[in-house]
Amino acid sequence: MRNNLAISIVLPSRGRPERLYKLLESIISTADDLTRIEAVVLLDRDDEKNYHRREFGELSCNFFIGDPGRTMGDLNYDCVAKANGDVIFFSNDDAVFMTPKWDTLLLSEISALPSSIYLMYPNDMFKGEKLCTFPIMNRKLLVDYPEIISRRYLGAFIDMHIMDIFKAYLLGRHIKYLHSIVCEHQHYRTNNALIDATYTKRDRFGDDEHFIELAGERARIVSGFHGKTPKEPSWLKENSIFRLLYGSASLGWKLKLFFYMMARRTYRLLLKA
Repeated sequence: MRNNLAISIVLPSRGRPERLYKLLESIISTADDLTRIEAVVLLDRDDEKNYHRREFGELSCNFFIGDPGRTMGDLNYDCVAKANGDVIFFSNDDAVFMTPKWDTLLLSEISALPSSIYLMYPNDMFKGEKLCTFPIMNRKLLVDYPEIISRRYLGAFIDMHIMDIFKAYLLGRHIKYLHSIVCEHQHYRTNNALIDATYTKRDRFGDDEHFIELAGERARIVSGFHGKTPKEPSWLKENSIFRLLYGSASLGWKLKLFFYMMARRTYRLLLKA
């Protein structure tokens, strides 16, 4: 792949102007070449007054305004539609870039790939290799397969949804964890002082059933990567948790998902009892 690629960092943000500015400043202070990077920031219409527009030097920072109350899937989808880069780097407004010349390191990794179907993700210092908290993908792939970032997700499981797709494609051989590129996820679970309304208003279990119901869609995406028509278990209902056991990912990964979602479903029922 060519190495003169441009990077779009997509950033939906709400209620966190100072944390967003800290993130943008970290991009500026660590990037090797800001001329190949843009930040695509999406704010809610009822919240934009809290964000005072600032100049960010050579960093191209494009602010867009949308209606409040939309799903995180919608926000990410809209950011991708506004992006100009060849490479989409999904971030949160509670992240901080830490590694000098991360952009050069990233593009070097991408240029060595044999295909545009890839998933990369940095070291977030929280989930690490276990989950692609900040996924990096080819923009054209996301345009061709928009359900990679399904609009149905309220705010959770997007990373696991993406991970499951690429675990199933060629048994995960097109997944690359970038341990040396640190993009720290400053989540409240690493520091309770960071908890805010954006975290607390989320329904903890609001996306569990969406993740299960979208198992068939993930299988269709992977089949599309292969240029094939998927064979779906028609005898299983869309919301059957046993759908997680089908597909071309390794048995270990499928069992991990199945038992994880079973445990969450059981815990949710106990909380309601």
